[in-house]
Amino acid sequence: MALNFGFGEGDDSLFAHNRAFNEGVNQKGIRAGASTVLVALDGSGDAETIQEGLDLIGSGGGVVYLKEGTYRISETLVIQKNRTAIIGAGRSSIIKEVPGTLNGEALLRATSKNSIVLKNIYFNQDGTDIVGIEFNGATDSFIGFNWFANGSDSDILLTNSSNSNIVIQNRSTSWGLKINASEKNVIIGNTVTSSSRGIFILWGSNNIVSGNVCNDNTGEGILVQAADAAHQANENIIANNICQGNDYGVRIVNANASDNVVDGNVTSGNTTADYSDTGTDTVVFAGETFTAANHTAIANGAPHHAESHNAASHSDIASTGANIDAAVTASHAQSHTVASHSDTTATGAETDDLTDGTMVDDLHLHSRLSTASESDAWWLDSYGNLKCGVVTAAIKLPNLTTTQRNNLSSVQNGMIIYNTTVGGMQIYAGGWMNIEGA
Repeated sequence: MALNFGFGEGDDSLFAHNRAFNEGVNQKGIRAGASTVLVALDGSGDAETIQEGLDLIGSGGGVVYLKEGTYRISETLVIQKNRTAIIGAGRSSIIKEVPGTLNGEALLRATSKNSIVLKNIYFNQDGTDIVGIEFNGATDSFIGFNWFANGSDSDILLTNSSNSNIVIQNRSTSWGLKINASEKNVIIGNTVTSSSRGIFILWGSNNIVSGNVCNDNTGEGILVQAADAAHQANENIIANNICQGNDYGVRIVNANASDNVVDGNVTSGNTTADYSDTGTDTVVFAGETFTAANHTAIANGAPHHAESHNAASHSDIASTGANIDAAVTASHAQSHTVASHSDTTATGAETDDLTDGTMVDDLHLHSRLSTASESDAWWLDSYGNLKCGVVTAAIKLPNLTTTQRNNLSSVQNGMIIYNTTVGGMQIYAGGWMNIEGA
C-alpha cells in the first residue's frame, strides 16, 4: 500500500475534505503526480508496493519514504523519474531479496537518470551475482548512509558513464563498491570490511576515493585497473584511506592505468603486498608509508629515491657502505649526502669504507680551504687573494713537453706551465711565450 501525500480533491488526496484514514485500509483512486509518498504504514510490503510508490512520483520528482519493516523483493525495483529520492528509517527499513529470485540482477536500478537520492536503507541480498543497487548512466546523484549485506557481486555499482555522483558513508560486509567506465565520482567515508574486495575502479578516470576504511577483505582493499588502451583508468586520486588486513592494500593494475595519485593511505598488515603497481611510472607516491619490502623493491636511480630515503633512516645505513650502494647510485655526491662530514674522522677510516681507499686524503682534505691563515691550509685573504700557509712544500706547475703543450684541447690567457723541452716556465697570452728569468 502506498499513500499519496499530494494535495487534491475527493479520493485523490489523503487530506482533502478532512478525510480520516485508518491504518490497514487501502486508499482508493490514488492520483499520479505526488511529491511525497509513504510506503506501507504497517512497515510491510513487497516489490509491487515500493514500485507503486516510485511510479506515483510526478515528473518534477519527489520522495518515497519507507517505514520500518522488511520489504521482500522478487523483481528489480526501477527508478523511472529524475529527481527521485528513496529514504528509509535507517537499518530498520530492509529491502530483502526473496532467496534465489534475482540471480544476476540488482535489487534496485536507476538507468540514465539524474539527481537520485538513496539514503538510510538496509539491503539484504541472498542470490547469485546479486548487485545491491545499480546506477547505470546516472549522474549528479547521492548514495549515502546505506547498509549492504550478503551480496555476491557489487553492493554499489556505478557503470556506463555514471558520472559526478557522491557515495558517502555507506557500510558493506559483502562485495563493496565498483566504478565501471565512469568518472568524476566522489567516494568518501565508506566502510567495506570482511568482503571479497573493498573499492574497485575498473576503466574509470578522475574519480576521488578518500577517507574510506577497506579492511580485512579477501582481495584488494582498493583496486584501480585498466584493461587496454581503449579502457583506461587514469588520474584517479586515492588518498587518506585505511587499507589493512587485505590481500593487497592498494593495487594499480595494467600499464594503461596511469597518472593516478596515491597519497597518505595507511596500508599495513596485508598478506601479499601493502602496495602494488604494475601501471606506469607516473603514479605519484606523496607521503606513502612504505615497509622495508617496498623500500628494497625500489631500484637504483628510480624516481622514488626521496621516498625510499625517508623510509630508510640514516641510522640503518651500515658503515661499510653496502646499503648505500643498494639505495643510491655510486656517485660521490649522493654518498656524501647519506654519510655526513661529521661521520668522517680525522684518520679517514670511515672514508675508506665510502670510497675505494686510494683517495682518502684528497676526500678528507678537500674541506681544508679556509677563510683564515693556518699553517697547513690554503685560504683567501680579505682581498680575495688565494694564499698558502704550507711551509714544508711548494707549488708544482704542470710539467709538459712542447708536444704535450700544443695538444692541449683548450687554452686560455693566463695559463702557466713548466715546459720540460725548453726547461722553463711559459705563459699563454694569445700565444705561448717564455717567462723571462725563469
